[in-house]
Amino acid sequence: MVSEVELVSLIQEILNELSLSNHTIMINNRKILAALIASCNATGFFNSITVIIDKVDKIGIDKVVQELKTNIPNNEIAKLFQELFKLSDSQNDILNWLENKLLNSELGRKGIQELKYVVESCNILGVNNLKINLSLARGLDYYTGSIFEVVLNDNSMGSIVGGGRYDNLTEVFGQKNLSGVGVSFGAERIYDLMKDLNLFPDNLD
Repeated sequence: MVSEVELVSLIQEILNELSLSNHTIMINNRKILAALIASCNATGFFNSITVIIDKVDKIGIDKVVQELKTNIPNNEIAKLFQELFKLSDSQNDILNWLENKLLNSELGRKGIQELKYVVESCNILGVNNLKINLSLARGLDYYTGSIFEVVLNDNSMGSIVGGGRYDNLTEVFGQKNLSGVGVSFGAERIYDLMKDLNLFPDNLD
């Protein structure tokens, strides 16, 4: 079965082959999100919170924080994500912040462990465009662990690849105790990007 590390490596290999090497693979973990929200006693608002924070790249930090204040009846949530959004891009800074914030959360520690494993393994494999993004949520409820999105740097197209781990999805089809990871490539967006950037061979029929 393909692991998250193999999946990230595959994403990079495919995009490099398409001459879209100037990309960033963003990673988060749904366990971490759940634990952070639980630390504010706001688990019942999980879906609403993730929908709001997932818009940060589109509407900006200030508007996301304002939406949290307006729509989530828990002042701690807005404070939490204000603090989160101020973190540097340093993987070590982010992981240290998480470890301090989720010290007493078993679920949070598990999510951090999974995140660190993927990041460290990818570093060893030379995947140097992986970035931890704690605001990445991906709205589909079946994700249970690592989640990914890929964007092309210096381009406003949005995500061109998305996916993650799902441990219980196969139960819908009668197959229990079978976890997996999956990813989907946005074929239309990738086609449009390659066309705009003149990346198709001249002799393509």
